[in-house]
Amino acid sequence: MYCSKCGVRNGDENKVCYHCGAPMPGAGMAEEGEVPRRNEYGAPRREREYAEPREVRDEADTLAGIAACCIPLVGIVLYLVWRDKYPRKAKSVCGWTIGGLVITGIFWVIAILAGLASAGESF
Repeated sequence: MYCSKCGVRNGDENKVCYHCGAPMPGAGMAEEGEVPRRNEYGAPRREREYAEPREVRDEADTLAGIAACCIPLVGIVLYLVWRDKYPRKAKSVCGWTIGGLVITGIFWVIAILAGLASAGESF
């Protein structure tokens, strides 16, 4: 079959001309409701192109949580990146970040009190 636009010879089942992209009339067209056997470039379609999309996994990652707890900046960045697409992950990372900040604050208070106590004993 020849392209009516550029005159280049194409395969009989091409849906579009491989040279100029013009539609090839009638070749490889699917009936209504039928899955086409060829893609828009005339190549055979693969079955996996029509597979059901995989479900997006929105579960809390322990590793991301631990990283957020140890380095709160990581938690803030992950929260900002995930808050729209993975709201449960974002909420979990936010919790780990807040937990890490609270634990860090407690350690700072203990360290300051220990420092004050040891400074009071040295005078």
